[in-house]
Amino acid sequence: MALRPGAPGHTSILGWDKLDHISAFGALALLARMGWPKWRWVYPAIALAGYGLLIELVQASPLIHRTASVADLVADAIGIALGMALAFGIERVLRLFNR
Repeated sequence: MALRPGAPGHTSILGWDKLDHISAFGALALLARMGWPKWRWVYPAIALAGYGLLIELVQASPLIHRTASVADLVADAIGIALGMALAFGIERVLRLFNR
């Protein structure tokens, strides 16, 4: 959806564009951490931040009639941090129950 041509009056899925970014990147970070738990957390975090930057760079192109936004990158980073924090919390709970 991030790379589809923009439509006039486009509304976000969750009612606020930044919440869409936070939830999408939070989910991706959670899945990345839970899917590859032996990787250092920083690798998927950097990869996801790079993916967010790539999306914004493509959106800056006049071909798809979208606009790039630094605020979207910040929302992506917040989502990544929240997703990683949730994953760490889940990992900790699982370790407590697996003793």
